[in-house]
Formats: sequence, C-alpha cells, structure tokens
Amino acid sequence: MSKKFIVITGGSRGIGNALSNVLTADGHIVCSCGRSAKSKSDDSCHIYEQLDIRDFNAVNLWVSDVVAKYGAPDLLINNAAIINPLNFLESIEATQIKDLIDINVTGTIFVTKAFLPLMKKRRKGGVVGISSYWGREGAAQVVPYCASKFAIEGFSQSLAEELHAPMFSVCINPGIIDTNMLEICFGSSSSEYPNASDWAKAAAPFFLSLNRNHNGGSLTVPGF
Repeated sequence: MSKKFIVITGGSRGIGNALSNVLTADGHIVCSCGRSAKSKSDDSCHIYEQLDIRDFNAVNLWVSDVVAKYGAPDLLINNAAIINPLNFLESIEATQIKDLIDINVTGTIFVTKAFLPLMKKRRKGGVVGISSYWGREGAAQVVPYCASKFAIEGFSQSLAEELHAPMFSVCINPGIIDTNMLEICFGSSSSEYPNASDWAKAAAPFFLSLNRNHNGGSLTVPGF
C-alpha cells in the first residue's frame, strides 16, 4: 500500500494518539493536533501541534503551515471530542454544553472547511467524521454528547453530497474502547474493553481502506 499523508485531530491521547502511532510506525506521515501540550515526537513521520480547533483563525494558520510542508491530506480524520460530565440535562452547566458543541461539532466543521478547498483543488482525499454508538441512538445523562455525535453523522452525510469522485466523506463509529472518555462513563469497568493501542492496530487498515465506494456511509470499525 502506498504511503499516505493523514491529519488527525484530537491526537494528544486516546484513540487519536494511538492511531497516529500505528500509522507512523507503518511509514505514513501524520500531522495531529490537540489542546494539550505534548512533547514533539522524535519520529519525523509524526508531527504534533497544540491547537484549539474552536479558533478558526488559529485553524487556518495551522492548515496553511501543514499544507505548505506536506500538501493536502489523503485522509482527514476529525477525531477531537469531549464528553459532558454524566448528569441530567438540566443539571449540566451551560458553559460545559457550549464547550462540548464548540469542540465536537464546530471544531470539526472549522478544520474541514479549512482543508477542503486544497483537497478539492487536488481532486483527491477523504474526510472522516468520528461518531459513536451514541451518535446513532440516544442515552440518558449524555444528552449534549449524543447531540454532538448525531450532528457529526449529519455533517458527514451532507458533506458527501458536495464531493465529486474520487473524494469521499464517511462517518465512523470506532466502537467501545478503554479511554479516559469511556472511564468517565463506565468507571473502572471501562478496563473490560479493548485498550486504544490494540484498537488502533486493528483499526488502522480499515481507515486506510476507505474510498469513494464508502461515500456517505455510516460505518463501524469491524470487530468493535
């Protein structure tokens, strides 16, 4: 398989970091970003930058720098997301809801908006929205999170209608993975699920196999 240039948001930890590590180990070039400060990797194939994707001006500057160095991505994986503290809607702080929507939805749209003209100019590449089981069915005490993931499903399907072949847009449910986010929801029982590193080893080939035939699809990583 030819080596690809891949952009991953939310790359400081969890499945974003794990997927970045697996892809770079296989020789692909990955640019990832996240809100957390993180030591830059010695691996020249993995480039991480601290970035708040809620800030469109900062996103534009980052995208311009990335494209100047590496060109438009073959795959843009919009992974960055947070979850609300488990609680009934009326008890969740308004600022927590706004932050969640700004990161999970607006940030995804901002990053895609910034990369898309360059990807369209090249007439190649795919956009992946990371959804959830809770982006396809609702659940109590995670109403804002569910709403944001339902939004990502709609965003991905709608974007698919704007892309000409061979470009594509898909939405992926990664499955249930033992991450900090899952621990917020499931507590110590989150350790009963596969860890992010094992997930990434199995998921990476699936992400790399995505193509125009999947355009508009709402898919789940096999086995998870």
